[in-house]
Amino acid sequence: MGIVKQQDIEKAFFKAFSFGGLMHLCFDWLQHKYDLGFYCSKEQEEKPKQSMPEKRQHYYDVTMPEEIYKLADAFDDSVIQYTESSLLDEISTNIDRLNGKEQERYIYSLLKPFKEYSDNLNPIEVIKQLRGEVDGIMGIKDTQKDLKMWENMPQDEQLYNVNGEPCGTVQEEVEACKHFIEEYKYRIERAEYKADKYREIVNSITDTKEKTVEHCFDNLLQVVYMYATRLDALLLEKGINMMWYQEESGIYILTRRDITLLQEYCGSYKLARKYIDEALPQTEPQQMTKLVVDDNLPSKITQKEVECYEKAINSGMAEKTEDGYKWLYNNGSKASLAYFLYKLFNPNGTGQIPYQRLNKLWNVTRLDSALSQTLNAKHPQRWRTQIESLFTN
Repeated sequence: MGIVKQQDIEKAFFKAFSFGGLMHLCFDWLQHKYDLGFYCSKEQEEKPKQSMPEKRQHYYDVTMPEEIYKLADAFDDSVIQYTESSLLDEISTNIDRLNGKEQERYIYSLLKPFKEYSDNLNPIEVIKQLRGEVDGIMGIKDTQKDLKMWENMPQDEQLYNVNGEPCGTVQEEVEACKHFIEEYKYRIERAEYKADKYREIVNSITDTKEKTVEHCFDNLLQVVYMYATRLDALLLEKGINMMWYQEESGIYILTRRDITLLQEYCGSYKLARKYIDEALPQTEPQQMTKLVVDDNLPSKITQKEVECYEKAINSGMAEKTEDGYKWLYNNGSKASLAYFLYKLFNPNGTGQIPYQRLNKLWNVTRLDSALSQTLNAKHPQRWRTQIESLFTN
């Protein structure tokens, strides 16, 4: 049986994340607004910025945002947001119809549309390449070997090309190697800075009612995290390790597994653990598959928590009790409490939430389920804005 072609649901969903799609436009606009474009060197970054031609500036100020809003309104995220997911049903059917290399290639195709997302938000592969840890790509590692070789030669020795013509000295080669090593280091720092900046941008959103490119971008990030987690669970149930496919492809949509979310999709905590332990191919030494469980998290309340809880108390959203805290906001709604804790621990879907400890601290149960229902709502709840204001003041 040949490769299964992407069907209509997959095509429509992946189009938003592929090159030229909605997420690409968001990245382009954000890079322009927040000066996150690529620089080949630190010297280039520090050069005075030239003003953009008027027509080009109008494109970023007016035309591009309008196009982003139009695409965002047309984007159907319901195929992944609800328990019954037509996108996952389609993917599951396709996987079951394939075997061997055909199945592998299909799974890679499920990651491929998110290459730009991976490079910008989870630049693991980008940094590996710059460090020289990817075969066939020159980076710091190989350049340091060249530098050591040149430094062991007479520095004033003349070098010649294949035609016997002078082409510099050993000392010049030494300086060139040092220069490239510094450039690789700069580009690693730049990749890390951009990833942090993108998360900072979405964390700074305060008014969820206002339509902005930042808001559209934040919605897309939440969709990607939901897709990544649910795809991982689907593949685990079929005995397939998505983390291995991420490492092989260099496209990372999920950097760690949250067992509290996986157990909802896999059926139970024990099943999720069993599926992870048995998933193939195995990854070396499980660097990308560390489970997020309470045993790995601080067992005591942190100073950051205390400060945020005090803000909630001062705003009338919560109160201190003899054995912990009590949530008052929104009639004590567990959904709003779960969202408050989500903004504290895991605003971008990459943090770790100690649910078991928090359930006891706030005298509630199943905060994980309450959060899942909150984030999966088709339209953001109005009360989110007031909670988010606690993290911007």
